[in-house]
Amino acid sequence: MWKRKKTVYFWGLESLKKLAKCEFEKYSFLGDYEAIFRADQQILEAGLVYQPQRSGGNFHKLLDHQEALDGTITRKIKPFVITGSHGNKQYKATINAASESFLAICGAFNRRVTITIEGIQTQYHDDALSFLEKFTGALFFQIDALYDSALSLVKTRKHRNRRRQSPEEGTTLQFPQHEYDTAPLSLYFYARTANGLPLVQFLAFYQVLEFYFPVCYQAESRRRIRSILKDPSFRTDRDTDIARISNILSSGHTDERSMLKATLLECIDANDLRAFIESDETTQEFFKKKTKGLTDHKLPIENKTLDIRNDVAERIYDIRCRIVHTKHSAKDDSLELLLPNSPEAQLLSFDIDLLRFLAQKVLIASSSQFK
Repeated sequence: MWKRKKTVYFWGLESLKKLAKCEFEKYSFLGDYEAIFRADQQILEAGLVYQPQRSGGNFHKLLDHQEALDGTITRKIKPFVITGSHGNKQYKATINAASESFLAICGAFNRRVTITIEGIQTQYHDDALSFLEKFTGALFFQIDALYDSALSLVKTRKHRNRRRQSPEEGTTLQFPQHEYDTAPLSLYFYARTANGLPLVQFLAFYQVLEFYFPVCYQAESRRRIRSILKDPSFRTDRDTDIARISNILSSGHTDERSMLKATLLECIDANDLRAFIESDETTQEFFKKKTKGLTDHKLPIENKTLDIRNDVAERIYDIRCRIVHTKHSAKDDSLELLLPNSPEAQLLSFDIDLLRFLAQKVLIASSSQFK
């Protein structure tokens, strides 16, 4: 049984009056979606992400039409109706402009497009939610295949106070003194603009770090070789000493986890990393605990003298594997996939902020003199 609380924002007395008229107490919200369910009427309604100018395709031509009123052209939504049966149950689905009840309860704007499904014969929230996800998943896939148009359900936006970095008073922009590699910088800005797509943001920031894996890992190897050569006891005519260098050179192709750790050790100052996490109390509390469904790797920040860079690398790599390993592996039954619309994906904001910080530092450390 789904028993979470949900916050809805209303603007002004007029919106509260509309809420009072729609028998809001007979509705329940469905999961993490902008969706409502009324069991006594066997009906649910869910908001759609419908942006023809972005998703392209031809489906919007079936819904949109222009209407002239007093010389003013306005955009209207023409209802798109689908009927059918499953077993002995009859259903009717309508994609249309949002109902007054939906707008009032969800605090949505009048321009919202929704899908309404009638014939939901259940009293239980979880059953209605399951039907909504399965039905719309199948329907939207069909629409995409036939009309080349992307639709999806609207997720409730998570509100949290993010860290806002403000420049010191008197700070001004200066002519750039350093330049950055084009590819990772492009990935960085791609992540910055992928709002509402947490998995995309996480992977794009991760790829900024990944770009420098070979360079940073080789830097560590060079330091190890240099240290061996500086050892007064090192002898070029002794096979065991030459083998020590040979072993370092032959380990150039190592696992990704080790290269991630080497990159953080090479580019990230341990004190700066700790200061970033501890500068925000909410962030600090989040990373101190295991995040069920996201990762079991918490950060041991209670130990003030501990270098947490390796722990951060373990956490990031664990989440990365859950995102990219889309195949079930018989060798690792514990690996659960992190799906785009899952509640766990909505918890990624803290780790995305952390990855953004790391990506910034790696870009800065790898920059060169502006030419």
